[in-house]
Amino acid sequence: VRPSKKCHHCKEQSTKYRNCNYWKLSGTKCPKAFCIECLSSHYTLGDDVQSPSNPNGVPIDEIVMCAALDLEWHCPSCLGTCLCATCVKQRKKEEEREKNRLEVDKLRKSSRRSGASYAGYNFM
Repeated sequence: VRPSKKCHHCKEQSTKYRNCNYWKLSGTKCPKAFCIECLSSHYTLGDDVQSPSNPNGVPIDEIVMCAALDLEWHCPSCLGTCLCATCVKQRKKEEEREKNRLEVDKLRKSSRRSGASYAGYNFM
């Protein structure tokens, strides 16, 4: 039996979960785990799980019991689809930062195209 872990989404301890196996550019592995209950109700269990549309997949009970069968799974957080409050808030902040960065870049480009200008004054 696997040791219990805290689910990233519901924050509850569970022995039925999937471990993320996404390696970040920094060289660290994502430590997040998602319980089967949250995955089945809010997300997807994964493309490797046996289902009516994937009869050749691995039964979820086997994946839960054997961590070696979980090697290719990436969590919703790493995929950018996590619906927990923390991840949603972080994505909104990142989207706002990117929007602001694009607006600043657009302003810089338009000020360069306008010719010789200084602090908003055009000297042409």
